[in-house]
Amino acid sequence: MAGKPRNRVVLAAVLGLELGLLAWGIYVLVGLFEKGIRPVNLWQLVLLLAAMVVIYLLYLKKEKEQVEDRVVGEKFRTGALLDALPLPAMMLDGEGTVLAANPRAARALGVDELELAGAAVGEAVGGDLGRRLAEGAAGSFVAAAREGRQLRCTASPVGGAAGALPARLIVLEPQGAQADSGAQARPAASAPTAPAAPTAAAAPAQVAPACGRYMADVAPLLERTANHLAMLSVAARASSPHEATRAAQLGGVALRLAQAARRIRLAREIELLAAGALAGSLRPEEFDYSAMVRDAIEKVEALFNAAGVELAVEAPEAALPVRADRSRMELVLRDLLEVALAMTSEGGRVTVRAVVGSGEAEVSVTDTGCGMRRDELEAVFSADGKPPVQEAYTGGVRDGLQVAREIIEASGGQLWAESAPGRGTRFSLRIPGA
Repeated sequence: MAGKPRNRVVLAAVLGLELGLLAWGIYVLVGLFEKGIRPVNLWQLVLLLAAMVVIYLLYLKKEKEQVEDRVVGEKFRTGALLDALPLPAMMLDGEGTVLAANPRAARALGVDELELAGAAVGEAVGGDLGRRLAEGAAGSFVAAAREGRQLRCTASPVGGAAGALPARLIVLEPQGAQADSGAQARPAASAPTAPAAPTAAAAPAQVAPACGRYMADVAPLLERTANHLAMLSVAARASSPHEATRAAQLGGVALRLAQAARRIRLAREIELLAAGALAGSLRPEEFDYSAMVRDAIEKVEALFNAAGVELAVEAPEAALPVRADRSRMELVLRDLLEVALAMTSEGGRVTVRAVVGSGEAEVSVTDTGCGMRRDELEAVFSADGKPPVQEAYTGGVRDGLQVAREIIEASGGQLWAESAPGRGTRFSLRIPGA
């Protein structure tokens, strides 16, 4: 987002410089003519002006070709990404237009693939699903498309700064015979004396398999693509100062894909939390928290490099044994790291520190970013809380940390934050040792 205004400033500066030189040249020539000195005749002056106009037009033509190449390249990469996904998927822009869709999405919706690209999602998808997507729905829900096709839809915003309309990655899963058979099986396992209880208990079982597929298939692919684009961004930034805009664009796309992967991973946690089943879904095991920290850092390091933010780790070489759900602990740590990155501008620093307390593991994520006001700090762990982002951040609007806190508290630990505007933020968590 920051690259476009910068390009306009450069273009305006070039145009202003040319006009200034032209005005100065005319002023000098008029002065010379008044003194009887004729360094050039009229035809030479006309040729000089024509040459300047031609050079400027060639510059505009080159800029237009570069923009077109970037647009075509982004469309090709988006299409290739969707084709690689093992589930039906499509990408919508901020206005609800289908940018691209893979053949699986066309089959799931019962439409021709050519009818999807460039169409308004409400008309192309039809039914209640098309209406909700056209209205900007996000999250995971089940709705009917045209011809009554029941589909589970996971809509994840993947771009747009605060105040802008984000693009959305739409992942679909048909709800067919398997879902029906699962629904028939649940009442048989319920207690006859409490008919209301099976419905509440069955909700997580209905949701978890679908979200599990998203976690197993889509999110890792998005994360690998995000890391690849982040490394390309770093390489572009290092190759030439003239590639700064391209590096910023690649870094922004990488951040948005990483954010989409995070939201897909959190979809299951959010629904388990809403059903009151999050604590029961934890799978505690004994593992080395220090090694887990290093693994998580390795997975996000490219994103920090692309953003120009230093990522430092202070973790003991010795084992730091804890007993908790390892995958959930890594999800929480990466969540904190992404929030810290969103609040830290280029040239800043984020430090991860892990130490052994009195029978506990204590971990902190400290940034040198924009910080938060007291009201923002109190709201950041709520369902609707959104941490602030630094001005040049291109990863989209951030979500809060409600799920992260619930996971830590369900594991017998604590998660809290300390911050002040302009002085950075420190997130701290404490979990019992093994």
